[in-house]
Amino acid sequence: MKQKFKTRGLEAWLSGKAKAVICLSGGVDSCALLVYCADILGAKNVSAFAGTAPYMFDSELKFARLMCKKLGVKLREDDVCVPEIMQSNPLSRCFLCKRAIFAAARDYADEIGADCVLDGTNYDDMGESRPGEAAKAEFGIESPFAKFCVIKSEIRSLLFDYGYADIARKPSATCFMTRLPVGASATQKDFKDIDGTESFLRSEGFDFVRARKFADKIEIQVPRNRLRELTSGAAAEKLAQFMASKGIENFGVSGYQFGYMQRK
Repeated sequence: MKQKFKTRGLEAWLSGKAKAVICLSGGVDSCALLVYCADILGAKNVSAFAGTAPYMFDSELKFARLMCKKLGVKLREDDVCVPEIMQSNPLSRCFLCKRAIFAAARDYADEIGADCVLDGTNYDDMGESRPGEAAKAEFGIESPFAKFCVIKSEIRSLLFDYGYADIARKPSATCFMTRLPVGASATQKDFKDIDGTESFLRSEGFDFVRARKFADKIEIQVPRNRLRELTSGAAAEKLAQFMASKGIENFGVSGYQFGYMQRK
């Protein structure tokens, strides 16, 4: 009942909008917001905006495209690459990235006559450091899930209710730059090594995985309860063979506590 009360308030607020642009990353929260908005406002009154850059995962963009196609929502893609991010991976990378995305999304909204630009920030996120919040305020971006105190578990439940269990179970994703040390420049090879390693491990059943690159070494992080599985036996042998085939000789494996391992 608590969730229904929240979404009822959100529905009333959203129903007052005529046309919305959703900042779509391909992640759980933004996909849930897109599904919800398409239901409440109608797909013809909702547009999605996705920023593209070399440091963003292609798989997330492909997922965003698929969602828009399923829902019948128009998707606009714009290059929002910030060269400074690739050159020095500064502490301000998230702010710089979000600012570029929100500026382009606002321009798109003005172009098509949308009366609001929304993002998927949820109420749980408000307890964390969110560098993009300042950029959001600058361009008038609104976060309805945060506004109506909708938390992550409720967003996943909402997706289950709409029949999108696959999205509800989707692991959270971050950009390539979070896999590299602050201050480090990034190359396409870095991105290829990281993406290849994570894609391989997901194909082997490790849905929750991070491959972090430090100079010439890759540190692979998996849930602590699966660490032993990846450091011994058949899985370890397969990983070693894969890394050798990609010319990656220096790598390690460690356990990590993923905060987003949630299920309904």
